[in-house]
Amino acid sequence: MRALEPPLAALATSVNVPVEQNWNTMLQNIDNAVKQLKNQPRTPQRDQELDMLRGASLYFDHIRALYRNNTQHARLRYNREDALSVLNLVGGFMVHLQKTGLHE
Repeated sequence: MRALEPPLAALATSVNVPVEQNWNTMLQNIDNAVKQLKNQPRTPQRDQELDMLRGASLYFDHIRALYRNNTQHARLRYNREDALSVLNLVGGFMVHLQKTGLHE
């Protein structure tokens, strides 16, 4: 889960959201920035940025809710198959972020 902190920080920085330790707060602030962007005049660039931001924000929130909180707070233990599933999920997401142009 720590591997996702730099991409989350890059996503936050891309929309001028302060980087914090709390994922939930950052994701809420990113969602607010998305809402503001949605109110700007429609352009192909704006639509592309909105798609990337919405998708990334939703993905981060799902990872936060399903895996990050439980792992970070030692609520659950994962077996080998579960761990491999999370690893593949996160790896695929990192590739997706790179392809959409998100970088540090």
